[in-house]
Amino acid sequence: KLLQEGVPSSVRYLVWAHLADSRSKRVDKIYDQLGKRERVAASPIIERDVQQYIVGHPGVQEQSLNNLLQAYLIMVPDVQYTRGLTGIAGCLLQLSPEEDAFWTFISLMDTHIRPYFSSNAIQLEVDAVLFGKAAEAHDSIAAKRVFVDLAIHPVQLCRSW
Repeated sequence: KLLQEGVPSSVRYLVWAHLADSRSKRVDKIYDQLGKRERVAASPIIERDVQQYIVGHPGVQEQSLNNLLQAYLIMVPDVQYTRGLTGIAGCLLQLSPEEDAFWTFISLMDTHIRPYFSSNAIQLEVDAVLFGKAAEAHDSIAAKRVFVDLAIHPVQLCRSW
């Protein structure tokens, strides 16, 4: 029945939390403590991006999204804020209570995608080169137009994702 109908939305965040193993990352009272710290330097940009995000996602609370991003960036200072973090955190907040979303976010970042957002984004550079090669193999004319004629480096395209 679950395969046909999908996981009910009321428990979907529990499945995400389990699959991401967020319980192993969770430390009591840390989220509250992070929320009491001084805001990060990127706060004005974060607030602007959050306001733009919630326009298309009315189920997400602006303050919760701000809180989650601020707490994460305070906790992990080597990560540089980009708009992509807002989209990831926002999706989790559509499914989960704020603190649960935070710990799932931590787990997803640590396990899978943190290298793309760290100040040393070597993984992003490597994957952008692979993306460029795949684009050239799939559609050499479009790749030439974008990468050569328009002089857009693949990392410029990948960074916004």
